[in-house]
Amino acid sequence: MLAKLITETTPWLLWLSYGIFGGFGMGMVYTTTIAVCQRWYPDHRGLVTGIIVSALGAGTVIFTKLSEVVIPNLGVLNTFLLLGVVFIVVCSLGACFIKNPPEDFQPAGWTPPAPKDGILHQNFLSSEALKTPQLYLVVAGLMFASAAGSMVIPMAKVYGLSNGLSASAAATGVLIIGACNALGRLTWGFVSDNFGRKNTLLLLLVITAASILLLSYVPNYAILAVFALVGFSYGGFLGVFPALTADFFGTKYVATIYGIVLFGFGIGAVASAFIVGELSKVKAFSLAFTIAAIAAGLAFVIVLLLKAPKEKV
Repeated sequence: MLAKLITETTPWLLWLSYGIFGGFGMGMVYTTTIAVCQRWYPDHRGLVTGIIVSALGAGTVIFTKLSEVVIPNLGVLNTFLLLGVVFIVVCSLGACFIKNPPEDFQPAGWTPPAPKDGILHQNFLSSEALKTPQLYLVVAGLMFASAAGSMVIPMAKVYGLSNGLSASAAATGVLIIGACNALGRLTWGFVSDNFGRKNTLLLLLVITAASILLLSYVPNYAILAVFALVGFSYGGFLGVFPALTADFFGTKYVATIYGIVLFGFGIGAVASAFIVGELSKVKAFSLAFTIAAIAAGLAFVIVLLLKAPKEKV
């Protein structure tokens, strides 16, 4: 009995450990690189954040296609081993070039702008940030905003096939979403530097809700264009929210604080995966799209009410 239990649970424990350590490693690289780059480029915080997270999005597309080629020849575990070696080498070499700027660094010819939209350019410890209502609103905003895209994007291929697309066209649609996702991260991060974080997020949420609802009404290949719009707006959230977090809580401890904010992203991803899994079984696409649009609407209300933290006492 014990041997059977060990045999049955070992694969699950292995996959769980892969997920935990993989997620831990990704989080360490992700938030650290964003934080360092935001300190070097305070004058283009949204743009530089967009570059970092768009590289992450592009890597997802590239390594997904690469894995599809390698797995049939090496198998799943050996492919993981190969990619792990590649990531160790690349990340170790990259880490040699990453360092923080000097204290109170400012780019040549740039001076911090006057406080705008209530942003006071102050640095919060993570413990201090946890005492502000703004942190929880940012977490909730990212949770609902990301859940909207996370509910729709995994359904792209199945929904396309059910609406008359060929298998190759549906697969192409998935690639288009990935590419537009990466492009959206870069584009909207840049836009937020000039249009404002809050204004950019509100615009993104309107586009997200409208495009998701539109999916139930567009025919055949027009679905690909709407999915591209969903991916483009979804990517924007991942480019703007890190910059917003740095604006609100400062760059000194932003790696830790944005790590807390990402709990919202994780919760939204898990919840959306469960909803998609259940609704995909009965092909209730319109219901899924409606739930996703409601999530975007809730995020809109949260961002609309969001104000920068007050001056620390």
